[in-house]
Amino acid sequence: MDVVITWQNPPTTVFIEMKYLAELSVQTKGDHGQHGYPSDQLIRNIRVGLLKCGWFRSQELFEMVPSDFFQLVISPRGKNQLVDHYRSPVHLTTSIPYSEQLSGLPRQPFIGQLSYREVALLLKSKRRFLTRSERILADDLSNYLFFKLQSSCRRETNQKQQEIPSN
Repeated sequence: MDVVITWQNPPTTVFIEMKYLAELSVQTKGDHGQHGYPSDQLIRNIRVGLLKCGWFRSQELFEMVPSDFFQLVISPRGKNQLVDHYRSPVHLTTSIPYSEQLSGLPRQPFIGQLSYREVALLLKSKRRFLTRSERILADDLSNYLFFKLQSSCRRETNQKQQEIPSN
């Protein structure tokens, strides 16, 4: 994951995976799906998050109350089929090894996705509630996301034009 945000009131952890030109990896290093479970980047992040937040039962001296967990994928278009797939608790649990050791799941939906445009517009809409330094950071981030979105659109257009055979 690219960003981990944690706070304690209430205990919550957010994993953010930022994508630009590449999609989510279909296989992770050292796991090629040989055990019969998906080995893509998103399910790996989700498994790590569920473990970190105490959703797997363990043989500890003191029982840990699971904390909230959210997995967010941010990409130029905000459309990823894996996110939609794993939002189903049935697909999610069948994709996790030893899912019978889960003590439930975080509040649904805990897996989501946003586009660069949605994040930038959200920052702009909340700008008036921010301090001066936060506004500067939010403005810079919004401008950067719009720049990256335009760059990815240009790149896609150029790739499509190169694919069209000329007569």
